[in-house]
Amino acid sequence: MARAGADAPVKKRRGRKAPPPPRKPPWWRRHRRAVAAGLALLMLGFGVRLFVLPATDVVDSADAVVIMPGSGDGGLTTALALVNGQRAGVLVVLGGAERSVPAAARLCTGDAPVEVLCPNTPDDSRGQAAALGTLITERAWQRIAVVSARARSSRDALLVARCTDATVLRQLATGDGAAGAAVGAVRELPRYLQALFFRQGCTAASPPT
Repeated sequence: MARAGADAPVKKRRGRKAPPPPRKPPWWRRHRRAVAAGLALLMLGFGVRLFVLPATDVVDSADAVVIMPGSGDGGLTTALALVNGQRAGVLVVLGGAERSVPAAARLCTGDAPVEVLCPNTPDDSRGQAAALGTLITERAWQRIAVVSARARSSRDALLVARCTDATVLRQLATGDGAAGAAVGAVRELPRYLQALFFRQGCTAASPPT
């Protein structure tokens, strides 16, 4: 005797859908270590290029050579070599350079065989660059040589170039080695980035006296 409902159709159970395959993480997450190493190398190269081995220019002639603050005795040596070699007609001792370099202070008193200008400037780098820009305009200079400490050279050139249309020729202070600049680069990097991205333009300054 057949069981009741034996001939009834059997309902198939619906199976659960298979879960979708897991999504691959972005390539940068899959290669985190390689990305981190690449960024580290990029920043290292950026720092070396700007603060340890900054670009310099050949100074065949210039209207003036400027000693930037922080360049020390080596900055004065480089500047005097340009003036004595008749490649620049005027020496400018900018900012606090005369306070830190006794020989520069003596030049500011008039004890020099060439014209020396020691303008009063603010203590901050942007204010000093603005004061220099005003002086360049007053004198109608077209080419200036800027002598800086190695670690500060890129930032000095950036700030000065924003304050003048004159050609800025970069020079390094004599005896300022790469080893010392590597230490200074740690301090200089945030200042350079701030000047590059966050504090753009040239600040106003009163004409130097």
